Amino acid sequence: MRRIDGQIDWYDRSARLNQYAYKGLKTLSIVSAALIPILAALKFDAAAASVLGGVIVISEGIQQLNQHHETWISHRLTAESLKRERALFVGDGSPYIASENPLSTLSERTEEIVARETSTWNDLQRDTTPDGTKKVVQATR
Repeated sequence: MRRIDGQIDWYDRSARLNQYAYKGLKTLSIVSAALIPILAALKFDAAAASVLGGVIVISEGIQQLNQHHETWISHRLTAESLKRERALFVGDGSPYIASENPLSTLSERTEEIVARETSTWNDLQRDTTPDGTKKVVQATR
């Protein structure tokens, strides 16, 4: 049970940190974008608007590079799936009550969940260019 609890803690913490990073970067981009026309209307120096434009590019670039949104969603799903398996095991739920070796069944099912998430992460990395943008795949016939 220590292993599954450790996995739940790790995925839960990672999901939370990626959610904060994603929302923080998006908020920074939105606020910066909203300030540009306000500064122009107030006749501020064009340099201020240029700086805000740069902030937007940097913020969006970091988000694309680190894939905070995708990681947040994937790790939250994995953490919740692991919590569900732990609850089913502790409560003698299906499929554990019918299993000859419930601990082995728990191990197999939780490792499958983690392997699925790892496979998803690998696919995301393979489908992303070094600058964080999605690769365009040509359709073949």
